[in-house]
Amino acid sequence: MDKKKYINFLFRRVDPDHLKKLFERELSDQEPCYYRKKPNESGFEMFHSTVVDSVSDFVFYDYTKFDEATDYDSEIEIIKTAINMLFKYDISKYYHDVDCSDYGKQNMFESKDSKPNKESISRIRRLQELRDIIEYQTEIQDPCNFDDGEEYADFCINEGLSFFYGDEGYRDEEEEYEKDYNIFDNHEEREEVEKLMYEEYYDMLSKSWEESSC
Repeated sequence: MDKKKYINFLFRRVDPDHLKKLFERELSDQEPCYYRKKPNESGFEMFHSTVVDSVSDFVFYDYTKFDEATDYDSEIEIIKTAINMLFKYDISKYYHDVDCSDYGKQNMFESKDSKPNKESISRIRRLQELRDIIEYQTEIQDPCNFDDGEEYADFCINEGLSFFYGDEGYRDEEEEYEKDYNIFDNHEEREEVEKLMYEEYYDMLSKSWEESSC
């Protein structure tokens, strides 16, 4: 299979614009500054493979339609190869150019230590849960029910946030709501999470509405 066929195989499973956003998110989420502390080029090799593997997994499990004929090993390898073809240079440039001067300072996504701890990893995973909820809204909401792309984007993002935080009217009354379950309960952290989701999804969803057949 030549380069063009690998890439076409990938693009039949995921929109190129969404793939780019997913790739850019993984670049930062995988903590390049942590890997840069590794000796020689082993840090880059680990970072590179981690980014490619992570993006590949998201594409494979979110967009592949499984049946008895699905060749799991073969398809995931084709996806990984295509992602590597598309982004090898970008991964290298990001890894070597990123500013690590502030790495290790306490903030929402990092611990005091140079290596991500369980809490920081948990935060990243919880953010992915929120992303999944927002993307589910885009699957069940008909863009034609909205007057414009801005309204559509606002609704999907805010519905996702409300379900994620268990706001009033969005909790399962049959299940006990655990206040400590959400690690973003702090008001300032919620504002930061909301800002992050708007940066990731607002333009993409607005464009999606414009490109719909409404």
